[in-house]
Amino acid sequence: MFKLQKLSILIISFLVLTGCDVLYTSNKQLKTYTHKSEKVLLICDDLYGELEVITNIIQSKVSCTLYSIGDYQKPDMNQYDIILIGTTPIEDEPSVEMIDFLNQMSLKNQKVSTYWIGAMNNQIYESHIKQYIKSNNILPGLGFNNDEISEKELITYFIYEWLLMIY
Repeated sequence: MFKLQKLSILIISFLVLTGCDVLYTSNKQLKTYTHKSEKVLLICDDLYGELEVITNIIQSKVSCTLYSIGDYQKPDMNQYDIILIGTTPIEDEPSVEMIDFLNQMSLKNQKVSTYWIGAMNNQIYESHIKQYIKSNNILPGLGFNNDEISEKELITYFIYEWLLMIY
């Protein structure tokens, strides 16, 4: 919970410093954010089914294509402007399947960001996965602990703010 509070303070500070406002509807639900021209691909490696919560929230906020790394046909990365990579850390490392997938892909011209659940140390995990991403434009990622996933309203807020920052 302490890490979530730190992330909250960081995001709020960023928003205040940049002059951003959070958009709420009358019933306090976060609005869907859509960008007019950028195509988004969600690449997901959900080993234990925990990422489904985050992936579903992202899909409800952004028009995107979902690709599971277990799927037979690989996506054409050149069709997308933004790539969001969802992973399940194993001892602060991406899975072997995700590493193999990223080693085969060139994301050179795309904006790339990551999201995950369950790293022992979010900063270490983010630095490790970035080593495998071949992109000139790696954006900040978003990580949650396993126990934070039950707080759906709060994680929806953080996901929304993260999407505004990277999108």
